[in-house]
Amino acid sequence: MEIQHYGNHQPENVLLLGNGAPQKARAEAIVSEAKKQHPEWFEGNKPSFCFELRYAAPFDKSFGELKRLQGIAAEAAGRRDTFHGYILIDLSNYLGHEEAFFQITLQFLADMSDCWKYIFFADNKNQREAKALVSKTLTILLRDIPCDVEEPEENPPAPKKVDTMLEKQSIYCDSLVKELLCKLMDEEGFCEDTVFALLQDLRGYCGNRINASKLADFFAKREPIVKYILPQKEYERLMKALDSQREVWYGEKEAI
Repeated sequence: MEIQHYGNHQPENVLLLGNGAPQKARAEAIVSEAKKQHPEWFEGNKPSFCFELRYAAPFDKSFGELKRLQGIAAEAAGRRDTFHGYILIDLSNYLGHEEAFFQITLQFLADMSDCWKYIFFADNKNQREAKALVSKTLTILLRDIPCDVEEPEENPPAPKKVDTMLEKQSIYCDSLVKELLCKLMDEEGFCEDTVFALLQDLRGYCGNRINASKLADFFAKREPIVKYILPQKEYERLMKALDSQREVWYGEKEAI
């Protein structure tokens, strides 16, 4: 199959600043949307694959990371001659180390941009190092290929975080369950990992469509997996928050 080229209408290259699940969820959404808009552009066993660019010392002339990337891309291509799709590349190992190999790697990626599109990840906990990495990356890439930069809100509101989780897992929750998840993350102060683990557990029992009735049945018949993740006091606090919200919905007699 001959690849059609669409100029500016090809899938875009994006540099995502941030860390953790929201960053990965955004990358998956970009790939999904690109495949929906340009299905004829993608060729291979899968539309994307992840690659962590490991740090190579300046004296290392083996170019082992580029060889490793080419090997993974060949595997992803399957029976095709060349992989056509997104490569999700974590650049974080080069924070504070924008050396010669890094520049060579970016130039190689630019040269392969007719076949590969990129979503770059860069941890931005250290703002100074992140800014330097972004500057070096764009200085090289923009000579040959366009690249957008996206930086998430410093502290997105709970509903937005919950929406990201639900979208990533293809889960639909009714308004009451969504209200509960937001309340846990926002007012009760549970971390995203705790809410995410609870949501995964609910999906395993209820399927991809979760309503208040299914949630009540879940807690009536089993203990959540987060019991084995959280310290006992935190687990008890979680259950108390769930009880409290259920009482708001249905009254004390129907509380979990």
